[in-house]
Amino acid sequence: AGYLDFLDLPENHLVGTLPDVFDAFSHASQFNLAKNAISGPVPATLSTPTYVGTVDLRSNQLTGQIPPELGKAKYLRRLFLSGNALSGEIPAALGSLPRLRELDLGSNQLSGPIPAALGAAASLGYLTLGANRLSGPLPPELGQLSSLVAMGLQDNQLTGEIPASFGGLHALQVLDLRGNHITGRIPAELGALASLAALHLNGNEVEGPIPPQIGALTNLENLDLSDNHLDGAIPPELGSLAKLRILHLRANALSGRVPEALAAMSQLQIVDLRWN
Repeated sequence: AGYLDFLDLPENHLVGTLPDVFDAFSHASQFNLAKNAISGPVPATLSTPTYVGTVDLRSNQLTGQIPPELGKAKYLRRLFLSGNALSGEIPAALGSLPRLRELDLGSNQLSGPIPAALGAAASLGYLTLGANRLSGPLPPELGQLSSLVAMGLQDNQLTGEIPASFGGLHALQVLDLRGNHITGRIPAELGALASLAALHLNGNEVEGPIPPQIGALTNLENLDLSDNHLDGAIPPELGSLAKLRILHLRANALSGRVPEALAAMSQLQIVDLRWN
């Protein structure tokens, strides 16, 4: 067993618990047991093999907490634990993984704050924490993730304002914060996200005007600011969004005339301005 390179058994109707003996697979680089019916806790010894790069246990029936020992797996690039029933807090130790590229903990029962330490995971490209019970503010430290392509924090209980530091996420293509309790104004700094294709802030408590700087997001295709407390006029700068296909601004307190520039947007397919 010590010379096992891959344990690849997804979608096999496996049941029962995982024995905490993964330290026996000292040369393994991948553990893929996704989409089974495995129950019980996540074994802490998954982090023991020196060069383990992928741990994929998504879509099982795992319970308990995420073992902080996973923060010792220095070669770990992909950690997929979504679609289980994991509880407790996200271990801050995951922020010490220098090679972590993808972290998917979505669709669990995780609670507590998002650790500010995740901002130190310098290689992180995909952060998926949606559909949990996470609370507290958005850590400004996440704005340090210069390689981040997608951030999915939707459908939690997050509060506070969107950090201005998020404007430094220049590789970001998807920012999904919908379905939380986020307050304050949309930071003008988000206008610097030149790669952004989708911005979902719907279903929060964001207030104030739509910043005209949003019109600088030239790659934006989907903008959803619906179901908030936004007020003021729709900025004509939105007419500069040449790639925009979907615009949802419904259920706010917007006023004034609809900018004529919106009518000239050739790619625009869906516009919802109801209930303003």
